[in-house]
Amino acid sequence: MDNKTKIFLFSPFALAIILAVAANYIPVDMGPSGIGNRISMFSPSGLTLKEKQRVYVSPDLISPMDFNYSPPVEVSLPENKEEKAVLHEDNNDRTLSLIVISGEGRTAIIDGMPVKEGDKIADMKIVKIEHDRVLLKDKTLKWMYLE
Repeated sequence: MDNKTKIFLFSPFALAIILAVAANYIPVDMGPSGIGNRISMFSPSGLTLKEKQRVYVSPDLISPMDFNYSPPVEVSLPENKEEKAVLHEDNNDRTLSLIVISGEGRTAIIDGMPVKEGDKIADMKIVKIEHDRVLLKDKTLKWMYLE
């Protein structure tokens, strides 16, 4: 082996020995700090635990948030002549894949095209969009159901 290879292999060991000797001469305080001493001296003997008590709330407690309360509304289905005349047939040539209702906006996707109430697809007009069906009108009224 030549000298360069010997020095290259020996240098990590020599460096480790030098660092170990130097570490012995550097003063390092390994004990706990002031807070550490207090934590290590802690003893739970001086603690008293309170018994759990039920929390009572005043009946006249008012929320800081103002919520408008409205009484429940009675909902009933309207009698509609148009509803009675509607045929409940399956539309095999069209596919209803999605209905989105947000606020006043109602959109349905029929055959991959987004449509709204009043729009036309081929010869059929979109009359009404509900949460699970769409009312179509050509010569008759037909419900298309969500698949």
